Amino acid sequence: MSRKTSGWVIGCGIALGVVILIVAALVGGGYFFVREIVDEVKELEASSEELTAAHGRMADFCPPPPGDLPAERIETFLDVRRATEPVRAELGNAFKSVSQQIRRAEEDQQEESVFDVLKIIGDGAGILPGMFKYFKVRNQALLDYGMGRGEYAYLYMIIYYSWLGYSPADGPPFQMTGGRHRGGGIDWQIDEGSEGKDSPSPAEVEARRRAQIIRVARDIALPILRNQMAALAELPENEARNLWRQQLAAEIRYLEEEPDRLPWAEGLPSLMRDALEPFRESLESSYDRQINALELMPFQENMHSE
Repeated sequence: MSRKTSGWVIGCGIALGVVILIVAALVGGGYFFVREIVDEVKELEASSEELTAAHGRMADFCPPPPGDLPAERIETFLDVRRATEPVRAELGNAFKSVSQQIRRAEEDQQEESVFDVLKIIGDGAGILPGMFKYFKVRNQALLDYGMGRGEYAYLYMIIYYSWLGYSPADGPPFQMTGGRHRGGGIDWQIDEGSEGKDSPSPAEVEARRRAQIIRVARDIALPILRNQMAALAELPENEARNLWRQQLAAEIRYLEEEPDRLPWAEGLPSLMRDALEPFRESLESSYDRQINALELMPFQENMHSE
C-alpha cells in the first residue's frame, strides 16, 4: 500500500468510524466492541431525550434578559467541566496517540505496509467509543447539575471564544468531521473529494475546523439571542436597559448578516466581562484544547436559525 493510499486513510481520521468498526471486528473481540458502541449510543440517546424533556431544546434557552451572567450559573458550568475532566483526559490521550502515529507516518519517506495503516486505524478505534462516552458523561453531568445543552453551549462560546480568545480551530491535527453543515450540527462523513488525495495539512485541517465551528456557534447563538431580546422587551425601560437593547439588537443583526461570525466577535459587553472576571483562573484551567473540536458539533438538535 502506497504512502498516498495510507494518507487517504489518515486524512479521513475518525470520520472513518465504520471502517474502524470493521477492522475491530476482524482483529478480534469485534462483537463485544460493536455491542459496546451500540449500548453507548442508546444510553446517549436516552440521556439526550431526558435533557430535552428537562430543559427544552437548545433553541429554547434564554439568557438573563438584563444581559448579566449570574455567578451560580458560571459555577454550574464549571461543575459540569470538572465532572467531565476524567473522560476528557482519556479521550484526549486517544487523540494524541493517533496524532503521534500520523506524525510518524508523515515523516516516514518509505512506503507503508497494510500493517502500518491498520495500526493507525487500530489506535483510532479507541476514539469512537471514547466520543460516545464523553457525550454520555457530559449529558449526565448536565442533568445532575441542572443545566441544559443550550445554556452549556452558549456559555462555552462566550467564555472560551468571545472572552478568553481561544481558537475555534483547536483540536487534534486530523480531520474529524465532514464539510456539510446545517442547523447547528455537523454530518460525520468523509470529506467530499478526499478519496485518492493526500491528507490535508494541519493548517488546512485547522482552517476547515475553524470555519465549521464558527458557523455552528453562530447558528446556536442566533435563536438564543433572539429569545433574550424578546424577554428584554417585557422589562421596564430605563437608560441601562435601552443601551443593552441597542447592543443586543446590533449583535443579532451582525449574526444575521454574517454567517461566518462568532457571537460577540468584537468582545463581550461589560456586564458579561465583569461577571466572568472573578472566575478567570478556573475557566482558563477548564479549557481543553483537544476536546474543543467536539464541544458544539455532534448530537446537536437542528437549530433552524435561518
